[in-house]
Amino acid sequence: MTPLDLADLTPSQLDADIRAAAAEVFARVQAWHDSPAWCGGQDDRRGYADVVLAIIDIDEVPEPVDYAGLWRLTRAVAPILNHSWPDDPGPARDLATAVEALRRTTVTRLREAEQARRRGGRR
Repeated sequence: MTPLDLADLTPSQLDADIRAAAAEVFARVQAWHDSPAWCGGQDDRRGYADVVLAIIDIDEVPEPVDYAGLWRLTRAVAPILNHSWPDDPGPARDLATAVEALRRTTVTRLREAEQARRRGGRR
């Protein structure tokens, strides 16, 4: 995306992108949990719970009316982004890839859009 494209992203568009990326993480954690590759160790169970609880939190966050409102979504997905995910082959790697996509959407893209708006004199 160009800086102009980033600056033109609305809170609703960014909200939808974050929610879609989080839904993909949820689908991937479910697939990993239901697979033979699931070990069920304490760290795995905690990560699974982090995703489930984050999805519940996300569902309670209203669609933002401004860019500041997007930070509530960022806080909701923070436990997912802060967890150390396994990068084993199969469903665990698919999950790790989905988490990285969520990170790019939530952290990187949101920051880049904010910077582009500031450079363009928008708030």
